Amino acid sequence: MINLDNLNCKSYFSLKRIYMNKILVFHLFLGDDYKINPSLDIHKTCLKMYANVFDEMRFTITAKDLNDKEKIKWGMDWIMDISGTIPVKISVRENHPLYETKTFKDEILDNIDTMRDYVFFAHSKGAVRMDGKETYTKSNPESVCRWIVGMYYFSLNFMDEVIDRFSGHIRASEIFYGPFLTMYKDPKVSPMLRYNKHNCFYQGTFYWINMAKLSNYIKQGLLSIPEIDDRYWAEMLPGVLCGRELYGDGLASHKDVAINDDFNLYVLKREGWELLSRIFGEPDFMKISDEIYEKIFGGRKDA
Repeated sequence: MINLDNLNCKSYFSLKRIYMNKILVFHLFLGDDYKINPSLDIHKTCLKMYANVFDEMRFTITAKDLNDKEKIKWGMDWIMDISGTIPVKISVRENHPLYETKTFKDEILDNIDTMRDYVFFAHSKGAVRMDGKETYTKSNPESVCRWIVGMYYFSLNFMDEVIDRFSGHIRASEIFYGPFLTMYKDPKVSPMLRYNKHNCFYQGTFYWINMAKLSNYIKQGLLSIPEIDDRYWAEMLPGVLCGRELYGDGLASHKDVAINDDFNLYVLKREGWELLSRIFGEPDFMKISDEIYEKIFGGRKDA
């Protein structure tokens, strides 16, 4: 049994040698079921596991009614329990049709000329799929749980690798690094990939951004940020801008692995996750995701 409270992440020992600040930008959606939504428990568990990765945390709480003081206070308490002594900034705004893409614009794009940090963008994935009422919309709760855990594990558990990919220590530097980098076997099957020229995206919209490099490439005219046009814009952006065919092409992932659309992470069965664990060469992932799933869903009627 792995003790989640005392998990020693492989990467922590060398973080002090890095001069770039590591900033979390997190979009926290609070629906009507926020008190019982299991996805928020999964996110909180994972964020507390890896909180020490970050030098600063920036959260945006979104809710339908900003006059719901109880809900807003719950969200702030949720955040403060995670951040501890780490400097934290909290913004509150009404829900927006662009969801997390709105937060991406406000916190990252609007600061692209001044931020010179490594920024990790994440959001409360699963808060809509897992509605907290023992029903799930076209998804498997166990698979979604492992997906959420994996987005943290394969983003934050190997920080030496992230830093090497961004710094150019061992090869040409990259702009993005994230979990579950996916390439469709036939990109025409997904309308969202029509303007994604590299047929690549990070499933779940969690990824690191090398902000100084992204800003420089834009200023030099090597990259151009497209106009925001829908809520999936932030998920598509890395593959719109960058590729993975060559080192330095812009997209990186743990061990440079990319999966294909055989892996539907909404409904993947255990054997599928075990296969992914072997593909990544990380058997500890199944142990960690098993324990978190049992911690969150143990005793639930639908588990």
